Amino acid sequence: MQGKCPSCGRTIEVQRFSIPAWAHQARGRFGNHIEVGDCPHCQNQDSELAQLKPYYKDFVAGRVDIHGTPRVSLNPLPAKIRTMTFASFQVLPELDEAYHAARRYAKNYPSSAAGGRGLLFYGPVGTGKTHLAASICNVLVEQGFDVMWANTPQFISRLKRSFDTGVNEATVMEAHIRAGLLVLDDIGSEKPTEWVESRLYEVINSRLEREAPIIFTSNCQAGALTDRLGQRVVSRIRGMCQALQLIAPDFRVKMR
Repeated sequence: MQGKCPSCGRTIEVQRFSIPAWAHQARGRFGNHIEVGDCPHCQNQDSELAQLKPYYKDFVAGRVDIHGTPRVSLNPLPAKIRTMTFASFQVLPELDEAYHAARRYAKNYPSSAAGGRGLLFYGPVGTGKTHLAASICNVLVEQGFDVMWANTPQFISRLKRSFDTGVNEATVMEAHIRAGLLVLDDIGSEKPTEWVESRLYEVINSRLEREAPIIFTSNCQAGALTDRLGQRVVSRIRGMCQALQLIAPDFRVKMR
């Protein structure tokens, strides 16, 4: 496609790439796309985009930051989560749809997360919801994407402890809002209070506005989730996620 040289303004041939959702700083500077091309007139030596050209493919793929520096996840996954992979997931016939949806999401990321699109795995205890969410995370971390894993009850407890430990609650909230991909595992199991609902709403709504994806897992059906989290939280979850129900025998019981 044709575009204009950012240095001299002349028409040149350029390649256009979407800036991934996690690259908030870059999107603030360049918009939602970058156009990179060689200018035969001035070589656009001074162009910031020209400096990006040698590694823009790695940048779009999430392997490096805007400066070409290899990206390391700021939020290491818990040890147990790192052991859960697609290879170790037992694909029963009734879990086939959720399994393949999870694999597609990981394979096509960040395109699969465009616009802040996420996933909601829900169903009874022990059906593999956490395992599928963890499998996605392990694929993305291996590729250099920033992923934050949060067990929702523990996240709420951490916020409550901030009053006693001196940790700024806003700092904890901001970390979850700014993460590239956020996983809220076991949402709906925490005790429902107005305070809990307001904190979850702030994180979810802020990420919705930023088009930053979230993967949820829950043992609750839709109606029960609404009872525990409130309509405004659940409506946002439904609006930003593909819902995938997992119904299968409890793997934990079978392993005894």
